[in-house]
Formats: sequence, structure tokens, C-alpha cells
Amino acid sequence: MEKKIRWIALQPLLGGMSIGAEKAFGTPPAMILNYDGVANTSAYVHYMNNVRKLNIPYYEFEGDIYSNSKTFKNNANPDFNDIDVVSAVPICSGLSTANAVNDKTKENARGANAKQNNNMLNCTEFTLGVIKPKCYIFENAPGLFTNAGKGVRDKLDAMAKRYGYSVTYVKTNTCYHHNVQWRTRTFAIFTKGKNATFYKVDHSYKGTIKDYLSSITPDAAYQDVLGIKDFEHNGWIKYMVAKYGIDYRKEWEKTKLPSVSGIIINNNDEDFACRFMTESQQKQTRHARKKYDMGLNHFDNSPCYFNDHKVCTIFGRTYTRLLHAYEERGYNMRELLTFMGMPNDFEWPDAEKKINWIGQNVPVMTAYDWHLQIKEFLEGKLSTSDEQVIKLDNTKQKKEFKFGYSS
Repeated sequence: MEKKIRWIALQPLLGGMSIGAEKAFGTPPAMILNYDGVANTSAYVHYMNNVRKLNIPYYEFEGDIYSNSKTFKNNANPDFNDIDVVSAVPICSGLSTANAVNDKTKENARGANAKQNNNMLNCTEFTLGVIKPKCYIFENAPGLFTNAGKGVRDKLDAMAKRYGYSVTYVKTNTCYHHNVQWRTRTFAIFTKGKNATFYKVDHSYKGTIKDYLSSITPDAAYQDVLGIKDFEHNGWIKYMVAKYGIDYRKEWEKTKLPSVSGIIINNNDEDFACRFMTESQQKQTRHARKKYDMGLNHFDNSPCYFNDHKVCTIFGRTYTRLLHAYEERGYNMRELLTFMGMPNDFEWPDAEKKINWIGQNVPVMTAYDWHLQIKEFLEGKLSTSDEQVIKLDNTKQKKEFKFGYSS
């Protein structure tokens, strides 16, 4: 009889990483570990224990999200014997380009020395030094793979060597993993021993967004919670209809520009566009023009759209801007959850007030693919390197790979 993989969900946030792991391993986690103050994890705990009734043990560390705590509240003593895998989602804001704070004098500045990175480092040290699994995997920002993340990688590499692990850093994109979402991320995979493991995945989704969203069942919750509010009175959309007519999406695709603001600037259309806008939208449009003329970036609040095969990264600054691919509205909350691969029965208390949690997550099938690779590693099916630390760019491992649309 095949031995079941015994694994732990460490700080899983909304739960996509852990749901993917469960799909790959065929068994739910032995326990859920979480840091105090990481509220998102409550959604996954609720789903596992209240919706699915699985009664998964839950333990919370003493100390906050940045602490190096090795003890648990209520003197809990989890059983870490014979753990095969630990799967985690450390916070990524320290290396994320979505974190706009880049003032190095500030405590929450972005970069290798950002305080937020302590969560990633502490999760890793606890896992490698205390739990000591055969394999540890976590997901983080694309910056971890780049020069911007070298300082953090150096610390992780030293930790891996100290505890007898090798590490493989993998850059990937969600579009390689049964998904229409364009989402570049880094996965770090630690395995016991001095030989880092090679991993490779190419499961691109070739269908349309309409095909992809057809998996949503009529009874799935949150289909009445819309990302773009009051769509019919949206000044930016009114401009697009006035400029290009009711089939404006076709013309939008031809521009290769993702946002309405970009189209307005490209067309030198500020005066015409502002006829349809609220005072606030007019102010943002004028500001965008000014910043563009200065050669600077600007904070874009206008609707964005790509084509009927692709959506951009789902996170707090895009869910209120994404234009639906084939209906005159934005995407609803259930559709956003589906872009993250979350199952139709996934619900949690007061979810409508916490819609930003959706993007603080890992797409399920992206997680599934890498955990399936880990399963193959545990079965001795993958090849290894002569080096203890390697970097792999999964987006370049197949030169002939093309995403399922013409750009």
C-alpha cells in the first residue's frame, strides 16, 4: 500500500496553496500552523473545518507575524514526527512591486532588508530547524528570483546549508498552470541533502475566459458581488463606447494597451474623455497626462482589459478595474475566486468585506503542479544537480511554448 504523504499547511493565507497541495498529495494537511495577526488564514481554516467538516488541528504561534517564535499558544505541542512536506505562503510585500513604499528609511520599505521578509525567514528557519521535513516549499514575489532578492536568497541559502538542505528557486507564470491569469511568481523548494532538484512544468490553458469560467455552478456564492461598481455610469467606459462604439473591446485589443488611461494618453484625448467623467476621474486623467509627459509612472485607477484569453494578476489594485471579457460589467467576486482556482464551495464569514484577500493567495493549479513535482521527488523520479543551490526559470524551459492567445 502506498504511504500517504504527511504534510503541514504553514500560514496558508486564503488557502489556494494548500488546496493545490491536497489535490497533488491526495490527502488534507495533518495540521495548520499560523502566526498571530495573519487573518487571511481564518478563511482556509473555516473552509476546511466548517464547510468540509474535516476537523484539521490548528495551532497559532506565540508572537506576531515578524517574530521568530518557536512556541505555540495555549502550550500546544504539535506532533512533527515523520512530516514529509511543509507548504507555506510567507507574506511577500517586502519584495513585491505592488508595495509602493520604497523609502529605505521606513520600517515597511520594499527590498531585501524590509522588515516583512522576516516572516519568510522565520517560517523557513522554523520549518528546517524544528519540523525538519523531507521537503519545504513556499511561494513568494517575483523579486525573490531577481537581483532585488539576492540579499534574502543569501540568508535562505545559508539557512538551508546549516540545516542540511538544498534549495531550488523557480520562476514561473500562472499561465503555465491550467489558468488564464498572467501572474509571475517565485517558488522556493528545499529538499534534504546537498543536491538541488530540477523541476519543470508546462500545463498552459488554451481555452477562452468564457470556457474557463464555465466551471462556476449556479449555486456558487458571491456572484452578485461586483468588482467594478456602478459600471453603467463609469466615465472611462462611457469614453470607450463614445470613441469606438459598442464593440470597443475589439478596438481596445488592437491598441495593445491594457488600460483606458493609456488609450486616452496615446490618443491625446483628455479633453474629449473628460466630458464623460466625474470630477475625480477628470482629475486622475489630467494627472496621468502630466506624469506621462514628465516620463514618470502614475497610479492608474482606470478599467483594464487584455483579450478573451487573458487576465492580469489578481490583487487588491486590479479587482475593481478588470473589465469582463464578454459582458458589460466587471468580474464578480466568484469569478475572481475562480481565476485563483478556488473551488465553487469555498466561502468564509464576511467575505464580501474582505475581497482583497482573494489576491493574497496562490492559484490552486499553480500550487498543484509544484506539489505534484514534490511528490515525484519523494518517489525518486526527478533528477538532481551537482550544486546545492540552483535557479530555474520555468518560463524559458520550453522555447517553443506559446500562451494560448495572440498578443
